[in-house]
Amino acid sequence: MATPSSGVNLRPATDSDVDTLASIADAAFATDTH
Repeated sequence: MATPSSGVNLRPATDSDVDTLASIADAAFATDTH
């Protein structure tokens, strides 16, 4: 994953970040199980 160089990647995850990660995980799981 790309991380910003400004250091904002150290901030706590927001709901939006969690949703994005969940979507990625769901997609990866769906791909792995096919």
